[in-house]
Amino acid sequence: MKKTLIALLTAGMFGAMSQAALAAPKLMDKVLAVVNKDVVLSSQQDALVNKVKLSAQESGQSLPDDATLRKQALDRLIQESLQLQLAERQGLKISDTQLEQAIQGIAADNKMTLDQLRAQLAREGMTYAQYREEVRREILMNEVRRNQVRRRINISEQEVKQVVEILKKQGQQQNEYHVGHIQIALPDNPTAAQLDAAKSKIERILAALKEGADFRKLAIAESNGPKALEGGDWGWMSPQEMPTLMAEAVQGAKKGDIVGPLRSGAGLHIVKVFDTKGQQQVMQTEVKARHILIKPSII
Repeated sequence: MKKTLIALLTAGMFGAMSQAALAAPKLMDKVLAVVNKDVVLSSQQDALVNKVKLSAQESGQSLPDDATLRKQALDRLIQESLQLQLAERQGLKISDTQLEQAIQGIAADNKMTLDQLRAQLAREGMTYAQYREEVRREILMNEVRRNQVRRRINISEQEVKQVVEILKKQGQQQNEYHVGHIQIALPDNPTAAQLDAAKSKIERILAALKEGADFRKLAIAESNGPKALEGGDWGWMSPQEMPTLMAEAVQGAKKGDIVGPLRSGAGLHIVKVFDTKGQQQVMQTEVKARHILIKPSII
C-alpha cells in the first residue's frame, strides 16, 4: 500500500513538472530603451513602424530598409518620451475642453464631422480613446518645443526688421507653400568634429537630392527633424506659419526648388518646395532693337 502511494505521488510530481515545463514563460514584450524614468517598448516601435508603412502604402511612398525605419522609429519614441517627461516637470497639462476643441479643429480641417472622424479611425483600427491620447501627447510636445525655442532664441533688432519685411511682402501676395524639411541635429555647443560630421552628412544628402533621389525617402532615413517619419512633409503653410528659417528659405523659391544647407541653433537644414499656391507668374516679352532713322529730303 505504501509503495503504491509513493508511486502515485512520484508520478504526480513528474506530471506537475512536465506541465510546468510546457507552460514556460512566453515573451510578450521587451524594453528597447530606458529613458530616465520611462521605457520604450518593442510593441510601441512595432506600432509606429506599422503606422508609417500603412501611410506610405496609401500614398505610394517608397521607404528605406526595415532596419533604418525601426531605428528612426526608436529615435522618435525616445524624443517623445523626453519631451513628455519635460512637459510633466514643467507642469504642462491639456484639459479635456482644449483636447476636444483641437480634435474638432482637426475634423474641420479635413472637412469631416466628429462622427465621420470616429468612423475613419475605426477603419484604421484605432479607438477614439487612443486617438484622444495621441492628440493630447502631440499638443503637449508642441508646447514643450515652443517653450524650448523661446528660451534658446535671442532675436536681434535687425532680424525683427527682416521678418517684418518678409511678412509685408507675403501679406500682399498671400502665398502658400507645400514644404519638405530635412534636419541634421547638432548639440547646443557642437565640437569641430561634430560640426564636420554634420556638414559631411548634409552635403551627401544634398548631392543625392540633386541627382534625383526621393526627398521623402531620404527624410525618413536620414532626418532628425520632427516630421522625419512623415517624409519630412510639413504640408501646406504660409510663411507666417513657418519657422523664420523656413520662411526666409522659400522667398522667391519655385515648385521643385531645394534650398540649403541652412544653419540654425538646432542643426543643419534642407528645405524643398514641393508645390506653391497663390503665386502669379507674369510673362513679359522684351525686344532688343536698334533704330535707324532716315529723314527724307527734297533730293
